[in-house]
Amino acid sequence: MLAGIIGPEMFEDIRALHVNIYYLEQPDLVRIAYIAYLQRKVKPAWGPNVDKGFGRNRVRWLTPW
Repeated sequence: MLAGIIGPEMFEDIRALHVNIYYLEQPDLVRIAYIAYLQRKVKPAWGPNVDKGFGRNRVRWLTPW
């Protein structure tokens, strides 16, 4: 998985599925992110990079209603 930011709860859930997570320095177009991954210019994520609840306060589309 390629991501710009991941909070602690999501990080734990994704790691529980044994999915490799990589952080992008500057999130951009999917094509550019994929090329950076192929060229090994992404860093493995060893932990979350934002505080708990970060996405809930800033991304309204995550709430179902």
